[in-house]
Amino acid sequence: MENFSKLVDWLSACRPKGTAPQIGMADETKRALGWWPGNRLQQLLGLPPARQNLVKFLGCTNRAFGSPLTPQREQPGTLCWSGLDIDADDNPHMTTDTLFDTVFQKVENFGSIRTSCGGRGLHVFFRYQKPYHFDPGTPSSTLSRITARLSKPWADLLENVGVKICKRDSRMFWLMGGANRWVYRTDSLIPTELVDVMVKGNVTIMDEGDRVRTPENLGEFVSKWLRALGVFPGPVYVGDVVTRLRALGEKVSTKSKMSGNGQVNGYIDCGPDWIQLWSYADGHAIWRDQDVGGMLGE
Repeated sequence: MENFSKLVDWLSACRPKGTAPQIGMADETKRALGWWPGNRLQQLLGLPPARQNLVKFLGCTNRAFGSPLTPQREQPGTLCWSGLDIDADDNPHMTTDTLFDTVFQKVENFGSIRTSCGGRGLHVFFRYQKPYHFDPGTPSSTLSRITARLSKPWADLLENVGVKICKRDSRMFWLMGGANRWVYRTDSLIPTELVDVMVKGNVTIMDEGDRVRTPENLGEFVSKWLRALGVFPGPVYVGDVVTRLRALGEKVSTKSKMSGNGQVNGYIDCGPDWIQLWSYADGHAIWRDQDVGGMLGE
């Protein structure tokens, strides 16, 4: 049988010395029987014997504190990992195998995957080299927003291929009980330099199929196009770029409804003397231009 303590320690491996992960217990309806630390001062770590037979699930949050008995609001803490909760009911267009394959393809370099309590959904975990520290009294809503930012790059990748994410906040993940089990596990850690950047919300992780091939020194032909379109090489909202291209007299045809309210749904790719706009909706480049004269050495 899997060891709950070792599992929780593994998830929160980056926590500061002298701290412990926040853990919890729940009954068969997933109603919490207790959190340690919780919202009140607690005298013991565990449940009275009369209630122990109600325990069906064990779990933890992504937070770590110095004391499991002192109210969490009175302690500084750290966020050690982030998670995605993906429900099968939210993705009826995918079989269980298809859902796993799709998630695995997008997170395999960074995330570990477990089945949920019911066995049809998935929990995806991203561990950090460096924890994120927060002060006593930090609202749970704030911690949930930070956690959501820390998993946003991978959530975006999954949603771009049709996977609906149920939750990605700072909450209790029930890890043991029911059909919880590992289906993929990696010891990879999110690099330290990325954690602070992701908290600020200005980083996008791309998979290998979407990775932009950008030369260190762009030619003037490509640089002019980037200035005219007001973009950088990398992820973009296709609707804005198509509108600007058409205003410049370029003919562009796309299946995209161009109604994504600025959400990333494509990218600008370029080489020393060529540039193109790739659209996720179309599955190919919908516009390309190249410096023919430069390629011929003129």
